[in-house]
Amino acid sequence: MSSHFSAKSLSFYAVAIGSVLVLFNIVTAYGESKLKAPSAISGRYRLAFASNLPGCAKPEPLLLQIDQSGIYANGAILSASTTTENPMSVEERLTLTGLFQDKQLNLAGMVPQSVLCNQSSASGAKMVAINSRIEGENMVGEVAVDSQPQKTQVTAQKQADAAANKKAASH
Repeated sequence: MSSHFSAKSLSFYAVAIGSVLVLFNIVTAYGESKLKAPSAISGRYRLAFASNLPGCAKPEPLLLQIDQSGIYANGAILSASTTTENPMSVEERLTLTGLFQDKQLNLAGMVPQSVLCNQSSASGAKMVAINSRIEGENMVGEVAVDSQPQKTQVTAQKQADAAANKKAASH
């Protein structure tokens, strides 16, 4: 019976395993130095408008709910009376979609006019586009409504997470 371990096959497997290990180390080093995940921006932001939104009598306090998965972002504009403990209702689903890259957030989608203008009698929805820059807990940018040429300047401050605050207070 001949030996199953010849020098030729052992050297082949040693070179193959060594090559895989070297390649793994190169890819790992590259990933650690060059690939960075975007910062986390998920949460609720209290929006403050510099002037009236087009088609609305006066800007009402609104919240921007952002959920993030990597560079992809989804959002919803909510009434400021919506508390952070309450889950979003059917009307408050994440209707805005967009991207978050290089601290630049771009969201667009339909928002119910009743929420946007705080008019319970209003029906229908308006197309809203938000282009902003996020620095830490602050957002600065502009909002376009129904593709009108005039844009409204907006600033926002991220609200503290109520669940995190309750957990920290209990410890």
